[in-house]
Amino acid sequence: MKDYVLIRLTRNKRWFDFVNFKNLECQAALLFAIVLLVVINLLHVHETFSSFLIAFQNITLGIAQALIGMLGFVLAGIAIITSTLKKDVVKKIEQVNGKGTIEQILSSFEFLAINISISIVLFYVVYLMLYSPSKLIGTGFFNCMVFLISYLFIFTIFYSAALVSNCAKLFLINNTYEEIVTNEKKLIEVANEVRIDFMLNALFQENQISKEEFLMRLD
Repeated sequence: MKDYVLIRLTRNKRWFDFVNFKNLECQAALLFAIVLLVVINLLHVHETFSSFLIAFQNITLGIAQALIGMLGFVLAGIAIITSTLKKDVVKKIEQVNGKGTIEQILSSFEFLAINISISIVLFYVVYLMLYSPSKLIGTGFFNCMVFLISYLFIFTIFYSAALVSNCAKLFLINNTYEEIVTNEKKLIEVANEVRIDFMLNALFQENQISKEEFLMRLD
């Protein structure tokens, strides 16, 4: 079976990141979405929607364009990380932390990329809807729509910030494990040299020849 993006996200339980309120991004998204909803109701935006129409059009278009730039940042981040991680370092990280550790980290970028893509489409749809001559939706549905869109947008912003921090940590972790792998290789080389010296000494003693004689015979 092909390993699609959605399968990887499900396997790494990324969909729960939307509602994991132990994380700062969910807490911030919930708080700001509620605050925005309260402000909109205090300003009676639904009742006087025509007064805010141009502002909403500019905001939705600006956010959609900004998210396109953010998507480029995510793709660049994935490219940098995958080019930095070496095969032997990845193997060592997964030996210590368990199989699938690197996939779990990279799935965060995939999850963010999908969120940004959905948000871009959503904000462009809202932008087009703002030009529609149709009657404005009811207050309840309007408030739900404002809350969900705000939550998704703010969650995406803070999730991106969290990933920047994780990238810095991953860089440090990569350097640490690269040093471990390098030291292990040096240790193996030293062990091999000791083993060869031991075998040669045993050979010299058995054949009663010196190292100089052995080297002369090799020549």
